[in-house]
Amino acid sequence: MRILCLIYLAFLPFFAFNQVNEDLLNQGELIIEGRLNNVDEKISYVYIVSLDGQNNASDSAKVIDNTYKFKIHTNVTTLITLYSKSSNDLNRYSRKNMIVILTEPCKLSITSKESFANFTISGSKVYPEYLKLDTKSEPYQTELSKLNKQYSAVLKDADTGNVEKIQKEINSTKMMLYENVYYSYIKANPSSSLSPYILNFYVGILDIDFSETTIEKVNLLYTQLSENEKKSYYGKRFKKKLDSHTINIGTLAPVLVQNDVLGNLISLADFKGKYVLLDFWASWCGPCREDFPELKKLYLENKEFGFEIIGISKDTDTLAYHKAIEKDGINIWRNVLITEQIEKSYFISAIPMKFLIDRDGIVVGVWQGGGLENFYSLRKAINKHVKKVTLTN
Repeated sequence: MRILCLIYLAFLPFFAFNQVNEDLLNQGELIIEGRLNNVDEKISYVYIVSLDGQNNASDSAKVIDNTYKFKIHTNVTTLITLYSKSSNDLNRYSRKNMIVILTEPCKLSITSKESFANFTISGSKVYPEYLKLDTKSEPYQTELSKLNKQYSAVLKDADTGNVEKIQKEINSTKMMLYENVYYSYIKANPSSSLSPYILNFYVGILDIDFSETTIEKVNLLYTQLSENEKKSYYGKRFKKKLDSHTINIGTLAPVLVQNDVLGNLISLADFKGKYVLLDFWASWCGPCREDFPELKKLYLENKEFGFEIIGISKDTDTLAYHKAIEKDGINIWRNVLITEQIEKSYFISAIPMKFLIDRDGIVVGVWQGGGLENFYSLRKAINKHVKKVTLTN
């Protein structure tokens, strides 16, 4: 009997620890306890940004005796970013000053040794799963990195044949990553708290294959999420991405009516008989603004053939919006601020995002993301659809 008691006492901390995490999960509490061991620079405060879709928040904690603590109310898997620098410090986003963690509600212990970002974690079940999955995806990511470099090189040389060849290899590698890593994990772990996060990667399959069969397959995964997970940060992002593919190529473009930057009313219906590219962007979106030089070339090359652009910005800072239009020289086409109705109608999940609409108001192309890869595809679509016949008034 004494031996049994000793065994029970030996495992008591383990059971107590797991019970604490189970209780926190049920209560919707995430407690973060951090410790700094021989960190190479003095840290007076630690700053946090948490994203869970419901209680997105930022906060700070004073470091006392090399420890800090946060308590966050959340009942879903949450993306946590910790900084050893304040938002006023330009070095805030340096890797050595940042810790990014994906975790469920629990009591999370973080220990930084020698540098802030050199850390170990205990208490989370989700984070170790995330690391394992990251390891499985690494060979595919390495291959994609190599192919993207090749793609940039042949695109720069205007080597059309190789551009298409490498694009097919990129898509093939992505498909294997989506199916062999992401989909396999979701199917094997349907109740895992990590699933909503993984779904945000897997939904990228729709950028390659947006057939009805694939859309139904992805939608089924969404319906299997709990109501809490659907309301989470990643659940909402996933739904927006999924919804954006309900505007399929060949469907009528949703109504768009809004005042432009000069205060004049603009309606998509006014452009009937012309090809229109809707470009969703924002002044704070680097990839969006990096697209503008190529976008201006496309516009000037095709304007006389009935090609127009409407820039639709997600800016809330109107001063930054106006400055960006002038600085980047995109006042050569019409620009409007997004409304809630426009955002919902076009299911804008992320920017940059572009829709090419033909003379009859039918969507003939959809692109999400920026960069040379998308521009090659966009240029190809414009060359295919925009007839090189000068329009007369």
